[in-house]
Amino acid sequence: METASASVYDELEPPVGTDAIEHWLDLSAGADPIEPHPGVALIKARAQLGRLVKQRDWLSRELAAMREAHQGACDTIAQMHKAAVGEVRGPKLGVVEDVTDLRSRYLDEADRANRLETELTEARAVIQQIGRTGVIAPEAAQPRCTAEVSDHTCTCLAGPQATHQPISAATIRDDAPDETATDVSTETHDG
Repeated sequence: METASASVYDELEPPVGTDAIEHWLDLSAGADPIEPHPGVALIKARAQLGRLVKQRDWLSRELAAMREAHQGACDTIAQMHKAAVGEVRGPKLGVVEDVTDLRSRYLDEADRANRLETELTEARAVIQQIGRTGVIAPEAAQPRCTAEVSDHTCTCLAGPQATHQPISAATIRDDAPDETATDVSTETHDG
């Protein structure tokens, strides 16, 4: 009798050491991974868009200041050249190396602004794609999401629960209004 009760308790005791690791791996291998809700990608995309807009605004102000500094340096050097020689021949820009250094820094920042504008456009495209289809694209790092799409609302079926999560065009709009977006506040969702 005692051996029967001892074997029951042996089965109930948690494994230790490498047995515990093997037991955990056996349990976790059969579990389905939990898929994130598609709205998480939208939130992340909007946050990235906000950061890119702030960077673009800061960079625009920085470029304007550099442009003014460049023009001011050119004007100063042209005035100095006029005082020394009596007249300025040719364009004011590019008179000496200091101005060239400022110009190269300005061009580098302009290239950086162009790259930032490209990233901003890509982030807006991701948000618009989510708004049109309700499906998070694979490049947005979202696994397995199928969608039923109607004219104004879409329903995502995500995860093993397959719960219906309505996503409306009104919730996906960017800061700027879109002519193709419609107001879906009066629509109902049958889910």
